[in-house]
Amino acid sequence: MFVCGFLCDHDGTACVFAVLIFPSEYDSYLYYPRLVWSPNRDNPVKVNATLQLRQDGGLLLMDSNDTLIWKTNTRGKLVSGFKLTEMGNLVLFCKSNDTIWQSFDHSIDSLVPGQIMAPGQKLISSISATG
Repeated sequence: MFVCGFLCDHDGTACVFAVLIFPSEYDSYLYYPRLVWSPNRDNPVKVNATLQLRQDGGLLLMDSNDTLIWKTNTRGKLVSGFKLTEMGNLVLFCKSNDTIWQSFDHSIDSLVPGQIMAPGQKLISSISATG
């Protein structure tokens, strides 16, 4: 099962917005949640950071002091909302449900089943073994 949200260390001094895969009773190979995608995995935020879907179509990750950490570059697009698919793809969509932006186009260090790696894309190892 995939979920998205903020994942923080024990004292909340370092958080990432992330898509995670959580183990189910059928996953004998997965014992704890694993990070699948994060726009800020190497640039954590503090507690009270926000993910904002703006009226202008931009999805922004802001630190607790309102510093811009990451954005989708979809400002001016007709974004109606965003969703997390069953495959773990975070998708911004328009009124006709067409995809405007998707996390699958912005891989970090993992691919999930059904995700395609297109020419020009690359996987980049993380600075830590856990995320």
